[in-house]
Amino acid sequence: MQLDNPFSKATRELFRDVWVCWECGQNGQETGGLELHHITGRDSDSPYNAAILCKECHGMANHNYIEESKYTVITIHFLNASCYTPTKNDIDHLIRHPRLMTPELKEWTDNVRKQYA
Repeated sequence: MQLDNPFSKATRELFRDVWVCWECGQNGQETGGLELHHITGRDSDSPYNAAILCKECHGMANHNYIEESKYTVITIHFLNASCYTPTKNDIDHLIRHPRLMTPELKEWTDNVRKQYA
């Protein structure tokens, strides 16, 4: 599957085998295709700023705290299950958005940051 968007090729490749929208659960082929949504806006092309959405759900995304937190948690679980190793830039991206820092996410980012200290 080809995901067209301003994310880097490396980020797009991490999500290329996902075939369902993370919001509605519909198969991307049935909904006009899937897109990588910038969770917190286009401030970073980190994989931690990406969520797979169908065109319809992507068009309804509104970047509120609840939505951003939900997609961030789903993305972290997806990337961890994919054995992706976060980079310092990935962690810096998450830290720049303190509204996303649930206690669980803060603990996880603190543990990963220790690798780069």
